[in-house]
Amino acid sequence: MTIHTKVKPADRTALPRALIGRRPFPDYVWAFEIGDRVEIFETKEMAVVVGRSQILGQLDSFLVQIVGDTAAPLWLKDFEIETAVRPRECGN
Repeated sequence: MTIHTKVKPADRTALPRALIGRRPFPDYVWAFEIGDRVEIFETKEMAVVVGRSQILGQLDSFLVQIVGDTAAPLWLKDFEIETAVRPRECGN
């Protein structure tokens, strides 16, 4: 026998953050796309964006792999990346 009870809406403040669904900004535009070749601001090294994440509202964080380096990729904020050369612009 099944007992049907009315489901109460969850109190979002009582839930752990991992269980709360994120509400992405539908019209948000990323500063850099995955696959873009970028230049790191401090070192002037070329890198490729291999991942990205949005933290603290609309602050972007990008996972970049330095070109020609075998070290682990770096997480950089959008203000630590100077320029982007999109693949279609560099002839690839």
